[in-house]
Amino acid sequence: MEKSNSFYSIQSNQADDRFSTGWVDIQKNTFTNWCNSTLATKHVAVNDLYTDMCDGVTLIHLYELVSGKTIDHSIQQPKVLPHKLQNISLVMKAMNADGVKFVNIEPLDICDGNPKLILAFIWHMILYYQIGMPQPMSSCSSVDTSKIHPKPSLAEVHPATKSIDEKVYKVSPRTLLLRLVNSLLPHVTVVNLTSDWNDGKALAALIEVLSPGSCPSNEQWNDKNPLLNVTTALCLAEVHLGIPVLIEPHHMTAKNVDELSMITYLSSFTKEGGVAEKYFVKKLSEKFPSISNDLSNMTTNWNNGVLLCKILKECHPQALKDGFITDFSNLEPESHFYIQHSISNINNAFHDAKTLLDIQPNISPELFAAKNVPALAVMSYLSPFLQITPRVVEDPTLASDIGIQLTTQDPDHFPDSRISFRIVSLKHQIPTKDLAIKIEKQGHPRMETGFKTSWLNDKECRVDFTPEDAGVYVLGATLQGQPIKNSPFRLEVLSPHFKSSFVRLENFDPVIDSQEGLEFVVHLKRSIGALSCIIEVFVSHP
Repeated sequence: MEKSNSFYSIQSNQADDRFSTGWVDIQKNTFTNWCNSTLATKHVAVNDLYTDMCDGVTLIHLYELVSGKTIDHSIQQPKVLPHKLQNISLVMKAMNADGVKFVNIEPLDICDGNPKLILAFIWHMILYYQIGMPQPMSSCSSVDTSKIHPKPSLAEVHPATKSIDEKVYKVSPRTLLLRLVNSLLPHVTVVNLTSDWNDGKALAALIEVLSPGSCPSNEQWNDKNPLLNVTTALCLAEVHLGIPVLIEPHHMTAKNVDELSMITYLSSFTKEGGVAEKYFVKKLSEKFPSISNDLSNMTTNWNNGVLLCKILKECHPQALKDGFITDFSNLEPESHFYIQHSISNINNAFHDAKTLLDIQPNISPELFAAKNVPALAVMSYLSPFLQITPRVVEDPTLASDIGIQLTTQDPDHFPDSRISFRIVSLKHQIPTKDLAIKIEKQGHPRMETGFKTSWLNDKECRVDFTPEDAGVYVLGATLQGQPIKNSPFRLEVLSPHFKSSFVRLENFDPVIDSQEGLEFVVHLKRSIGALSCIIEVFVSHP
């Protein structure tokens, strides 16, 4: 796709009258750019979208590039109509096998250069092979932007899900993109994929998030220079992120900018293996270390729901109280039980995420578990998790690294005397809001004992309490509901009548032969109130 030098040097503050273009022309131009960007490696160019597809040769090149498959028995230099129809028919059959269904569409419609059907044909290629969400295509298909509700064909969904009603897959790429963008850009309001992008500021903000430093100070861009803003943003996206300029700057700034053209361009960011997927893998791995070793993509890694359940548990301690299925090693990925357990994990996670974190499920558990789930769908659902601070940030096993230590030096403990403990971590900062401490007297679980906490530093907390009477006291400490090391800690408080004691053994041999006699002396010195006494006990056996 050739770009004029003027693309990089537009200085006008507003698009002039010659850029007043209908949405059909915008769409034709964008789809032409998409075809040329895709065909670049084949050194094939599309000049007129309506006529250059009629012999089927360009369509075959386009299909082979976007699908990664090869079409055999094509005619490279068709001269007569039957040869052209054969080429187009081969592409349609291949797409049909992939899951794109054609209803009342014939190769002759494409060969005749029907504008509406050619635009619809290219859109369905984009929808399936770039966005990953095909829908049936009929002779009534329209390229109008008012109805975009694709659903994967069950032929291409995981085999174990073929019997599921197709309606569970019905989801709009518009909805997915809007949720994704709004989660990535919490300080930018985007309610549509048309006019909210006219001034270029939303696009600039998206580029800055995905490639920090690429588009600095974009908040200060002048709203009165939309064409310059959009031109700059498109250029920066191409330079820093490798996103081709599929939509012309003056088309993006147009009041009637075509939504499908915008979706085509924005899906270049979110396609499988694209910059958004790499961003999500990196950010989720950093935010949730427990999944970092198992996370390499935003599609199949999430199918069984295990990673989703793990990050949900890190975000909220009350989530998934009944646990979740983690071991799929003995199940075949194609089996009914694998899918059943996967959907169970996902369904439970969706429910708790909605209830506890207000994360609404915008796709079905069945689509999340599908083998060919679009990266856009997974990223769109997970995008709110990027804005949530995990309950334990540094280490999911933090609770096991924190312990309780008794710091009071006295060997005996009595009522009305202060007893001190230390809760300490040698490695990690302790998240104070997640640490719960409770002291109660054994046998009286409903009567908690008061205590005082003092944070000595971010890794150490001192706990002081003064027991009122004798008995066994239990100190319990949990982090995110998980007991820390040495918790619960039990401590006996003696009766105040026994202030001190001293025990000494004489003639005691710890190695005892049961056949020989045993004899030793126990000296017990104890104070009882104001009275001191010494007791000697002589022990002999037999």
